[in-house]
Amino acid sequence: MHIALLCHSTLGGSGVVTSELALSLARRGMTVHVLSDQKPFRLEIPQDLQDRLLFHPIETVSHPVLPGNLFSLSTVNQLVQLSYQYPIDLVNVHYAIPFAPSAVFAREIAGQRFRVVTTLHGTDVTLLGQHPALKATLRYSLEQSDALTAVSNSLAQEARRIFDLSHFKPIHVIPNWVPEGRFWFQEDPMNDFPVLVHASNFRPIKRTRDVIWIVHEVLKHRTVKLRMVGEGPDRAACMALACELGISQHIEFLASTPHIEQHLQDADLLLLPSESESFGLIALEAMACGVPVVASHTGGLPEVVVHGSSGVLRPVGDVEGMAAAVLDILADRDACRTMRRAACKRSQRFSEERSVREYLRIFQGLVSPTLNQRVGEAGLWQEIPAHPWPHLEDA
Repeated sequence: MHIALLCHSTLGGSGVVTSELALSLARRGMTVHVLSDQKPFRLEIPQDLQDRLLFHPIETVSHPVLPGNLFSLSTVNQLVQLSYQYPIDLVNVHYAIPFAPSAVFAREIAGQRFRVVTTLHGTDVTLLGQHPALKATLRYSLEQSDALTAVSNSLAQEARRIFDLSHFKPIHVIPNWVPEGRFWFQEDPMNDFPVLVHASNFRPIKRTRDVIWIVHEVLKHRTVKLRMVGEGPDRAACMALACELGISQHIEFLASTPHIEQHLQDADLLLLPSESESFGLIALEAMACGVPVVASHTGGLPEVVVHGSSGVLRPVGDVEGMAAAVLDILADRDACRTMRRAACKRSQRFSEERSVREYLRIFQGLVSPTLNQRVGEAGLWQEIPAHPWPHLEDA
């Protein structure tokens, strides 16, 4: 099977998941084509997979007469050419904008040579998807996709509500995962002072300034160190706020890295006070290292972090409550160890094998003509037997 995966190259969960899925599918003997504006942040192709895992850069075209660039049309053209060069069976787009419309259009131009699966990741639905300039086009593209997946039950429900998809087709929920062997559990970090970590793309939706305020409150009671990992529009504002509050000496601002595990292995807590998180992959990665999470009770985070067991969830914007949670966790060493073990155990529920197998079940069902036949009205399909991912119960 030849599978094309489309994603954005910038830092974010969709690019990470695409990279891990590409590697996993290639290891299973499939030929995988990854398309993006540049090589995705975490896509590292080992020597033994270079004949089955291929990266194709999408050329960005611009013209002085036209506003912006023509990335969406370039993506269409690249997909069409790829389908003529290789026997592409299926295109799986990760992040609907602009890839879902591009893939649907390319499929039409190519004469229905391949199927289209759209994977929803978050702000492509909850933010950009609701914009009046984009909503109608995106809804049409989702309707015309051969299958839809989402990374959490919360996001699937939001997509059904926003785009009125409840009577059209199921949205298969396939959670993100952490690759086996990449993250290691450390029961008791040996730090001079507790180390708190935040990692993101520093967009406003991440509420990164809340991280600084949380640490400011914690420092009134005990000494801690904070690692702020990543780059983005609010990074400078966070640095300025830390200076203004007089706590810069307690904070280290670090560059983005494809090896985030280097900053998580010896951490004591992860701070994630986001306005919205459709899944919260960084929370799962932290938990895989045994790092408890103090986060907002929003979106898909309650499906990942079990409040009171693998972390603590507070309302969005509750800086004081999150600071108090940090202090409570750090105050009791035995309770902290228990929470670290629970976090690691919880992360094991999100297995690579299970999630990749679910993607494959959908892919193979669409590609095989005996499992999926067009029936009835235009746009309606005989459904592959759906197995919606249940809310993962506490271990």
